[in-house]
Amino acid sequence: MFASGVKLTAASLVQVGGRFYFTANQTITQGTTTKIEFDTVEHEQGSGFDAGNNRYVAPTAGKYLIMLQTSLNGVDAGKRVIVDFLVNGTTVKNTSTTRNNKTASDLVCRMSHVLLSLAANDYVECTIWHESATAKQLLPGIDITNFSVIKLL
Repeated sequence: MFASGVKLTAASLVQVGGRFYFTANQTITQGTTTKIEFDTVEHEQGSGFDAGNNRYVAPTAGKYLIMLQTSLNGVDAGKRVIVDFLVNGTTVKNTSTTRNNKTASDLVCRMSHVLLSLAANDYVECTIWHESATAKQLLPGIDITNFSVIKLL
């Protein structure tokens, strides 16, 4: 509670945003930047998720906290995985570079986030790239690979 007596609740804090995921493995070809194909809404306040284009469209201008959790299966030992956020098709931040430092192929999980100033109708997409020798599977599910957006007050 603030000194003014205003109580904060989840409903009062999250007026715009949501959490999104996909429901089937997505093949990520080696050496190719690939847009992550989110197709399912866990929850959403306001509107903004565009399932047809696998992106979030800001319904109003403001500061948005964007979060991405990825799980790429079977990344070769010593190889990198890079995930990025894009606004209106332009990379705004090399969000995360992760290297599999084990001696064998393994699951590479990563949580990334960025604070963005978005105008109304700006859209945010997520991409992934890896340098393993063969295509890998981005694993589906709400707790495995997901994309969250929260407009901050």
